[in-house]
Amino acid sequence: MEKTMNGLYTLCEWISKGALLNLIWLGYLIAGLGLTAVPTAIAAFTVIRTWLRGETDLKIWRTFHTAFMTACTRSWKPVILFTGILILLMTQAAFFMINGGAHPVQLAATVLFITVIGGITLYLFPVWVHYELSFMQMVKHAALIALISPLHTLLMAFSAAALVLVFAAMPALFPFFGLVTFAVAFMVPAYHRFIQISRKKEALQTGVVS
Repeated sequence: MEKTMNGLYTLCEWISKGALLNLIWLGYLIAGLGLTAVPTAIAAFTVIRTWLRGETDLKIWRTFHTAFMTACTRSWKPVILFTGILILLMTQAAFFMINGGAHPVQLAATVLFITVIGGITLYLFPVWVHYELSFMQMVKHAALIALISPLHTLLMAFSAAALVLVFAAMPALFPFFGLVTFAVAFMVPAYHRFIQISRKKEALQTGVVS
């Protein structure tokens, strides 16, 4: 009985922490009129990564705000990247509509492009908060990890799709858990994969291949 009560207490504690992080994230996002989308995401991923490292007693707002202020000076690069991708996709869609369809080669190239971009998008923020890299190195790492980690990548994609369905059915939950659950769905598998890669690298360096 005591273990059950402790388990319920822990569950409620994590639900409250997740809801608090989501409300802080949403508050900063609204205050910035949506223009702070990237730095707020980086700040939230930073908090979640810190939790995954076992530092569960951190001050959520302080950690979020510090990471947010740091990210504000660097966030213009992913904004430019995502804006450029959006323009390319819209241009491609307009081209297909004007020409009444797409050649199989063009369609295959477009699907491949979207797949690569999707993989980069899934891993970009986890890579950002986990590694100390330049932005272009982050993009390369995100693409490479997505490529060599198909199971983790599929788990992240399916989790995101499932969450979309859940919040479409229960939109009232979104202000409390919407953003943070997507971040957790991306950060947890990515962090697990980062640890695996780190351990394999250490094993290779010590001459013990796992």
